Amino acid sequence: MKVIEGGRKEHEKLFQRLLDEPHTFDQLEFENLMGNTFKSRLSFNDEVRIIEKRLRKTTGDPLERDAVLAIIEGDDVGAIRLCNMLKRRNQLGLRVLVSRLPPQ
Repeated sequence: MKVIEGGRKEHEKLFQRLLDEPHTFDQLEFENLMGNTFKSRLSFNDEVRIIEKRLRKTTGDPLERDAVLAIIEGDDVGAIRLCNMLKRRNQLGLRVLVSRLPPQ
């Protein structure tokens, strides 16, 4: 368990931030909060919702992101379609260049 300075109030603020803005943590901190610090307080559904929020706000391969979101949302048709697109893209050796510019 990680000790959080500032006591219970700061701990609760950090927990609320994890629930509301999971994308504001770097990957290592996010994994630590989800897997150690707050693991006992999170239900499976909480974890899914937090991961979904984080995916929607982080940069990366949009095709991979959308495929994972389709799986989370239970969209079987969309997930299969997107996974097939990913498979075909990878077979062709294509790569996605992701812009580092903020969304407008």
